[in-house]
Amino acid sequence: PAHLGRLLAYALRDEEANEEQRKLIAHALSYRPLTTYRGTARTWQGLNSKWAYPGCTYGQSILNLASRMRGEITTADMPPSGAEDGDWMPADG
Repeated sequence: PAHLGRLLAYALRDEEANEEQRKLIAHALSYRPLTTYRGTARTWQGLNSKWAYPGCTYGQSILNLASRMRGEITTADMPPSGAEDGDWMPADG
């Protein structure tokens, strides 16, 4: 729940979240506050340079991973996601 709450905190401000979302956000932020980036990542790419550092392609890495999980593409069909800025995650990782 804390991981989802943190993602919600990046995407939504309190006034934009419903009651369940606010509970998840509060739980996540009780571990580590998030003041600067609250509500600033409306898309996966919006997490770039915010969620991970340097993270310049972090959002694209998430989208590529999701595509691989759904079987839409294979690792042979694409370059390593985020390799240019150190965000690379091995295909088997």
